[in-house]
Amino acid sequence: MSPRASIPSVSRVKLTEKGLEFSRFLEQMFERHVEAVADSIDEEKLEAANESLRDVERFWLQQLGFGPRVAAFLRVEMGP
Repeated sequence: MSPRASIPSVSRVKLTEKGLEFSRFLEQMFERHVEAVADSIDEEKLEAANESLRDVERFWLQQLGFGPRVAAFLRVEMGP
């Protein structure tokens, strides 16, 4: 197997009007949830929870054999 065969391909899709409408609905719902979480959970506690969840995710990826490259990739810092 060539090295390129293991690289996933990228596909582009075009949403129908119904799909775009649903996408907008999900985006609005996500924004409402972000506001609700921000109003009810202390930012410092939320950041600590996110860090813990990333650690758990990294652990399971390593256990599943995805290795340190994927684990390193998951160390994404959240912007302001």
